Amino acid sequence: MPEGSKMEQHRTLFHRMSDAVGVDLAQQAQAGNFPPEDETALIQRCVRCLQPAACADLLDSGAVLSEPPDYCENVARLLAMRSDG
Repeated sequence: MPEGSKMEQHRTLFHRMSDAVGVDLAQQAQAGNFPPEDETALIQRCVRCLQPAACADLLDSGAVLSEPPDYCENVARLLAMRSDG
């Protein structure tokens, strides 16, 4: 994982995972489905992940995902946001 604060590393992973599963966070925010406090909570969930290196490797592979991996702490929320979009 790149250098930087743990929160910033996981913020990057969360945003990359959102992109990989087809969630447009900017569109969700504009629609009122993704307020700033939700982002903070979801990133804090991401920080608790036990497999951030596997996540980074998966994202680095450039895979387009139908859903986040099972170990992702934000599976349910990301899938719900994708459905909202």
